[in-house]
Amino acid sequence: MQQLKKIYNALVRPAKLALLDYAVQPVPVYNKQQPHDLLYKQIAANNNGYTQLLKTALQYQQQFNAIPMNEVTDNKVASWKNGFFPGLDMIMLYTLLTQLKPKRYVEIGSGTSTKLAAKAKNEQQLSFSITCIDPSPRKEITAVADEWLNMPLQQVPLSLFENLDTNDVLFFDGSHLLHANSDVQWFFMEVMPRLKQGVVVQIHDIYLPYDYPQNICDRFYAEQYMLATMLLSNPDRYEIISPNFYLSEDDELKQILEPLWKELPGVEKHGGSFWFKIN
Repeated sequence: MQQLKKIYNALVRPAKLALLDYAVQPVPVYNKQQPHDLLYKQIAANNNGYTQLLKTALQYQQQFNAIPMNEVTDNKVASWKNGFFPGLDMIMLYTLLTQLKPKRYVEIGSGTSTKLAAKAKNEQQLSFSITCIDPSPRKEITAVADEWLNMPLQQVPLSLFENLDTNDVLFFDGSHLLHANSDVQWFFMEVMPRLKQGVVVQIHDIYLPYDYPQNICDRFYAEQYMLATMLLSNPDRYEIISPNFYLSEDDELKQILEPLWKELPGVEKHGGSFWFKIN
């Protein structure tokens, strides 16, 4: 077997395929009928806070109605149907930036979220700077970002994160893969421990308190397990602000935005952003 592994490693790029020592079964363990019990209780404990936040989002109906449904040629404009950032995530990003009024908005990853952050900044007369960390951006973001760091997260000076203050926002939408020298490994081991009290964090493609759906399990995403471990092991350090997938699955909470959705037919009502504050 060891000789076969050596031959394999010589012929195949490890970044594309992995030779495992034993069989694995990446299937969802938790679902809406059977969520992770402890996580569900921890997340649901702030239902009143989520209710108030969702009601606040209704105030921006006019601004949301102005967002085009499909992508347009203007590279500064976000659209609802963008392939990466669902409707509920767009609504909560706009709402939270408007409410938090940060001085700095730092994105790891970029695209529709960057454009929407710029929209909130301009329309709500906010003064935060937009910094994007992305070696391979999907969208042209130079038109809306104040600073673009064209490098992997692992090469960014850690002082950038250490200098974030209360209500500043750190938005992470990276590879979602946990392995040696991945951005996820670096984020949780090097970035998160350095954040000051009061910094607000968003991590994307999070389904807690449920598991990843099967199509995501098949891609071996793993960062939400790191997040879950962090929340469960030190719940007093993190205030959960907006667990968007949970909001879109809860029978009562998801009704709050119905007046907004009626004005936006065809927009995805779910989300994958998980927002929390460092205590």
